[in-house]
Parts: sequence; structure tokens; C-alpha cells
Amino acid sequence: MKTLVLSLLMLISTLGFSQIEIATLSTSQAKKFAQSAIRVGNIEFAIQCLEHYLTHKPEDSRYAYVLAGLYRELRLYTDAMKWYKYSYEINPRKNLKSLYYYALMLKMDGNYDLAEEFFEKFKKEGKKSDFYKKIRKQYQAQILGIDLASDQTHTTEISRFGETINQNYSEYSPVFVNDTTILYSAFNDDGNDSLQTVFYEATLNENIWTKERAFNEIAKRGDNVGNGCFSPDKKRFYFTKCSENWQNKIICEIYVSVNKNGIWNEPVKLGNKINLANFTSTHPCVGKNSKNADIIYFVSDRPDGQGEKDIWYAEYNIKTNLFYEPVNAGRKINTEYDEITPFVDTENNILFFSSDGHPGLGGLDVFSSCGSKRKWSEPENLKAPINSSSDDLYYSYNDNSMSGLLVSNREDLATGKIGTCCDDIYSFKIISPTTIDLRGNVYFADANNYASYFKENSMLSKINVSLFYVDGEELIYVKTDTTDIEGYFSFHVDVNKKYKLVVDDYQSDEFEVFSATQDTTLTASIGLYGTPVSPMILEDIFYEFDDINLTANAQNAIKDKLLPFLLENPEVRIEILSHTDNHGAEEYNEILSQKRAEAVVDFLVDMGISYNRLIAIGYGESNPIAFNINPDGSDNENGRKLNRRTELKIITDTDMSFFAENAEK
Repeated sequence: MKTLVLSLLMLISTLGFSQIEIATLSTSQAKKFAQSAIRVGNIEFAIQCLEHYLTHKPEDSRYAYVLAGLYRELRLYTDAMKWYKYSYEINPRKNLKSLYYYALMLKMDGNYDLAEEFFEKFKKEGKKSDFYKKIRKQYQAQILGIDLASDQTHTTEISRFGETINQNYSEYSPVFVNDTTILYSAFNDDGNDSLQTVFYEATLNENIWTKERAFNEIAKRGDNVGNGCFSPDKKRFYFTKCSENWQNKIICEIYVSVNKNGIWNEPVKLGNKINLANFTSTHPCVGKNSKNADIIYFVSDRPDGQGEKDIWYAEYNIKTNLFYEPVNAGRKINTEYDEITPFVDTENNILFFSSDGHPGLGGLDVFSSCGSKRKWSEPENLKAPINSSSDDLYYSYNDNSMSGLLVSNREDLATGKIGTCCDDIYSFKIISPTTIDLRGNVYFADANNYASYFKENSMLSKINVSLFYVDGEELIYVKTDTTDIEGYFSFHVDVNKKYKLVVDDYQSDEFEVFSATQDTTLTASIGLYGTPVSPMILEDIFYEFDDINLTANAQNAIKDKLLPFLLENPEVRIEILSHTDNHGAEEYNEILSQKRAEAVVDFLVDMGISYNRLIAIGYGESNPIAFNINPDGSDNENGRKLNRRTELKIITDTDMSFFAENAEK
């Protein structure tokens, strides 16, 4: 939101106080007009008034400090640096804040050696002050950030888009539509007197970018829209609308439009859990949770956060078609300052975001963290050239993650961009990336593993192997791969990281691996032991619609696999678990599934299996493993088919009390 708010404030600055002759104002008038202009967000006029005021009241260090802050808000670092220094020198003992921000402006101007010198001077003079105690963590982050400035990622090339895309005001929130098309936000340039932020779509054709307005059906006249993002399946488009409230505060709210038959429907504002009244909700990005439902990460200044603007998330409830209550992403991500513009790599469970609270090179820097929801690894600075001494934000990349987009207000003398007031869109490309593959297999480590009866060979297929990043004492989930027909799995892993492999539903060998620093392939072989922890789906157990009787094919499947297993393992007790989709009433489906599970038990008893070894449980529609309805509201028959399933769970000793209780019933 910082980019949009700044752009709107700069626009507002051109609209008011235009008839006032500043040179004719008295000092008291100039100060009052400056105060009024600040209240309504007219920063440029306030600056002019204070410049005039300070020519006549040069000893007023307080308003020199205010003037410096206004230049900093407009991201004119050289001017801010001048006035912070001036304010400090007028009264060094009184103006320690000016000394700190002078050092910060030196850093944001790229003068790291001198910035470090004045940061140390600030600590020496102000370490006993209340201000130092308040910003001590931020001070330490600034010092650590200076050390990062010399460590560059030389394998990344970055370049600024040309004047077709980057024009007078700020451009922001670019996202890939496909490899040759991007969507972004900027002020309209159609010559209309009513300026507003709109969407543009830019297309690359024979190395030339052309642009045109996009989503006109979404951006109504007078709306300031931006920060667009697509759901992973590209069927939903989330974005923000921003406007000024009665307190002159820019408030943004998140909307969503659904694509039906190639047409984007009328946008709907997300509920008041996400769009909390009188607080901003912005910068949406969308991933998937374990149930394959949307999980939206967004930025808000709402209460109960860690700092000024925090990253929050909310998961979509597939039953109610609403988002759950938003949850703060936690202290590893959020600081006392700003964390904004999140981007989620759903495939690898990586969050990218910009922050001025973590150790950085200057202003807002881009960071990455592995994990999801509230559990994250320590954020890592992406360093130069992705980050600079200025603000760097809106980091994202395309499907292959080898090229991407970035927004920055950095100077770019090679393309004629002088000054740091406004944001432009940049592209980046990773040159000669390091590729580290982790490949392995799972196998039954003991000959009597019960699960082997339901697999065709000792190298298990359809087994989930999960990769975790080891972050100190914590395990951070990265992703899951399912073994192929020969029992093999594979992952791409990052450079110089420690990982752990965990096999879902089985006791297994523990396997930890350190990744390398150069291209290589790592290997792992994991043995499985004992009884599967979770239920196994029994293939080919089907029923006619709304019927409890086993089909002939279902009976044959039981005879071929389940019956031999029970005959050869007379000590084993099992649960038969039956599930339905959500057609029909919930209570009816629970009864139907219970009778279907009992039909399997009755058939096994007829085949000679003791009733005391069997228990039937019907769950109805309560435990879906897929969506019954597509996000656009249409029926999802493939999902329904997956949900209409029968499962087998082998009862271990720890399950016996539960079994006895249910057997009596």
C-alpha cells in the first residue's frame, strides 16, 4: 500500500492550496498553512511553506525536523538528509532523533561507510535516551544491514522496464499473466482530468512492450484499484480498492472477482473479518492450504499486530464459502515496523515479502521465509541486486522461478531514472542457477509389514514423503511428493540448507540431509516399519447410487486383497471406514455410510472372518479429501468420486480400548 498511498498523496498535493502565494506569507501564516497541509496530506505544499518559514526562523530545529520527515515521506533522501543534519546541528542534545534519521538517510542514499559512522555516533550520544531504548532493535537491524550491503548475488541480472511501462507517477504490483504478459497498476494516462489508479496489461512482442487498459469491467470510474493477484488456478482475481476516509486516511479493501465461462463477474468485497472497518486491508496474494482451498495472505494495520503494517492470513472454509477469521503471520515475519507486498510460492512453501524492520540495505528490502501460516523459518535477505539502498518491493516470479518482477524507487542512471521519488517496475533473471536435486525411494524394511498386502511390490507407490527444512530446533514444512510406481520420490532443494525427510502414515527411518553449494544430486533410501498410522483407501469398493449393497466388482476386490490379508494374519483387527460426498442431508449420509461399512463387515463375516475382529464406522460427508463443488460453483464430479471411498485402518494396541468401546456398542 505504501506505493499507492504515496502516489495518491502526491496527486493530492497538486490539487489544493494552488491559489496561495507562499512568498507573501508571514512566518506564522506559513507555519499554520504547513500544519493544515500536513493534516490533509498535501505534502508538497507543506514542504514549500516550511522552506519559506525556516528562511525566516532558521533556529527552529523542531520544524526543520518536521521538514526532513516530509522529504523522507516523499522518499527524497538527499533533501531529508540535509534537513535532519541541519536540525541536529542546531541543538545536538535535544535532537538525537535527527541524528539517527540522518544516519538512516545516508544509508538509504547508499553511503554505507558514513552511515555506519553516524549510527555509532548516535549510539554513543543517545544510548541512555528513551528514544534509543525504543528503537534499539531497529538500530541493531540497521547496523546488520550495512554488513549485508557488500554481499551481492552476482547470478542475478536486473533491468528497468522502458518508458512505455514506467512513466511519470509510480507503477506497482506487477504479476505475471503468462511468460510474455504482465498485469500491473498505475495512474491512468488517457488524458482524462479525473486521475485514478487502474490496471494495465503489458505484452511483449518481438522484444517490444505494448500496454492497454485491463479489467475495465472491474475498475469503475472513480475507483482507485490495484494490487491484483490471481488464485493458483487463475479462476479468481483478488485486488484492492482504496479511498480516503473522513479522517483523510487512505483505506484499502480487498475484493474478488470470479471468472465464469471466460467472463470476470462483478467484484465482491470480502467479508468484514478481512476488511475490518476503519483499517486497511491490502496486498493480497493467494496460495493453497492442505485441503486445496484458498489461503489469502494480506497486509493490514488492524489492531493486535506486531507493528505498523503486518502480514496476516485467512483460510477459505469450503463448507461455508467464507474466509475464517484472519490470523497474524507471527513474530518471525512481522516486526514493529512494516511488512508488506507478500508473494507466495505455493509449490515450495516460500513466502517473499518486503520489510523495513528486518536487517536490510536501506529502506524496504525483499526477504524470503520457508513455511506457512504462523510457522516460518528465519527470514533471509535476498541481498543485492534484488535489494538496494532504496525501497524494493512487490517481488514475484513466473512459474519456472528463473525470472521475475520487482518494484523499486532506486536510481537507474543507465536508463535515465534520476531521483528516488517514484516506483518503477524492474525485471530480473537468474543466471546460471545452482540446481540441487534430492532423489530417493521408500521400501518395506520388514517382510511382515501389513501394508505390503495392498501394494504390488516392495517399493511402495502412492506413499507421501514430506520434506522439512531444519531451522535450529524447528522443522518447517516445505512440500510433499508422492512416490511413483517404483517407490521413488524427488525434490529440488536450496543451497546450503539442512533438511529432514518424513514418510506420512508410516514408522520409518529418519533421514536428514545437508544440501550442497553446487550442482549435484543427493540420494536417500528410507525403510518403512510396522503398521500404517493412517487409514488406507481400499481400491474398487463401489456401491450403486444411494444403495448399501456391495457390487459384484466390490465383492471381488474384497476377496482378492482384504480377505487373504485377514486369513493370513489372524491376530489383526481392523476398522472399515466409509465416506460419502455431500449430496443429500448430512444425517442421511452418515446413516448411509454406516450401513455401507457394515455391508463390508457382513460380507467378511460370511467369508469366515470373526465379527470380533471387525468394526464398521460411517463418517458420512464429514471427512472430505477433495472439493465437492468447484470454486466457480459448478459440480466437481472428480472430487465427489474421491470422497465416496472406503478405507481400512489396522487397529494397533493403542487403539484397542477404542475398539472395545465401539465393539460393545
